[in-house]
Amino acid sequence: MKILITGVAGFIGSTLADRLVYQGHEVFGIDDLTTGKHYNVSQDVNWVKWDVAEPLLPSFGEFELIVHCAASYSDPQYWVRDMETNISGAIRMAREARLWDARIIYFQTVLPPISSYAISKIAGEHYLRLSGQPLTVFRLAAVYGPRNLSGAIPTFYRQVKAGLPCTVVEDASRDFVFIGISCNW
Repeated sequence: MKILITGVAGFIGSTLADRLVYQGHEVFGIDDLTTGKHYNVSQDVNWVKWDVAEPLLPSFGEFELIVHCAASYSDPQYWVRDMETNISGAIRMAREARLWDARIIYFQTVLPPISSYAISKIAGEHYLRLSGQPLTVFRLAAVYGPRNLSGAIPTFYRQVKAGLPCTVVEDASRDFVFIGISCNW
């Protein structure tokens, strides 16, 4: 299958790309490297540095599946950037999916819509739904793994390592999802 992954140099996008390449799929990717790291992307993935907020998609041809992992979340005060990446980027991927008659997988937040990031991710999901293309949404709350640089576990680890206080909320529960490469494929 020919697959496009947005945010291919990020934690989830690069890990998923590795797995899909291993399974024999033809994987292409885009990433603007705002939060992703070029060294996360395998040499088996054909990818370019490109921002999903840009109007023209690099020409890789048609795809059967778009995995939309790209997101802006690095600065909670940068609302315009969140809108450009998370809303305009989703609209762009919805249009491409319609053009190619491709399925879409979208990585979404479970956060309530009280931040620029969460509001824009939810709006992006609604535009993907409006495309009419088959859509699968994954709402991952707390992910962790070797390439993860943000979230609850990396933050907790950095605090402990630096000898800083850590907040532990009693009587709360969270599910954690490991995302990594398994040697037992």
